[in-house]
Amino acid sequence: MSRLPLIAIFLGVLGAVALAGFFYFSQKTPQAPDSASSPQADTQGKRYVNQAFGFSFVHPEEVSVTEFADEDGTIVLAQKSGGESFQVFITPLDEPGPITAERIGKDLPNLAIEEPQEVTLGGSPTSTGIPALIFFSTQNDMRTREAWFVWPDDPLRSGNYLYQVTAPEEFDGQLAKIMATFSFE
Repeated sequence: MSRLPLIAIFLGVLGAVALAGFFYFSQKTPQAPDSASSPQADTQGKRYVNQAFGFSFVHPEEVSVTEFADEDGTIVLAQKSGGESFQVFITPLDEPGPITAERIGKDLPNLAIEEPQEVTLGGSPTSTGIPALIFFSTQNDMRTREAWFVWPDDPLRSGNYLYQVTAPEEFDGQLAKIMATFSFE
C-alpha cells in the first residue's frame, strides 16, 4: 500500500499530460463501446513480447511499440503514425490482486470510474486468466478506456505488478481485440 498513493498521483498527472498530447488531435469518429461482448482475438499482426514482465500481445502491423522506464515504473506505448495509440503502465505493487473499483477509489477518490466491468484476460501456463477491471474514465475533457489488473495475482518474493492500460474511447474496439491476445508466462 505504501507506493500506491504516490503512484496514483503520478499516474493522474502522467495520464492527463500523455493522453492529452497523444489523443487530442485524433480525428476518428467515436465508436459505440462494445466491451460487454467478448471480442475475438485478432491474431494477425506482430507479436510484442516483454521478457522482463512476462507478457505479450498481438498488434496490427502498422503499430509501433516502444517501451521506456519511468521513475515509478515502465511504460509500453503502442501507436500508429496517425495518432491512434494505447499505453500500458506497469508499476510494482506490494499487495495481491485482483484490482477492484473500490480499491482504486481508496487511492484515487477523484478518478471517475464509469461502467466498470470485471473481465478475464489471456492466460498463462499456470492459470486460466487474469482478472481485470475495465472501465471508462474522463479527465480533462477526454474520455478513455482503462483496463487495470494485477499480475501475478499473489505477490512473488519481489512483489507483483499493477498494469494500467489506457486508450482513448475511440480506440476501444481495437483495444478490445488487442487485449484478447494478451498472454502471460
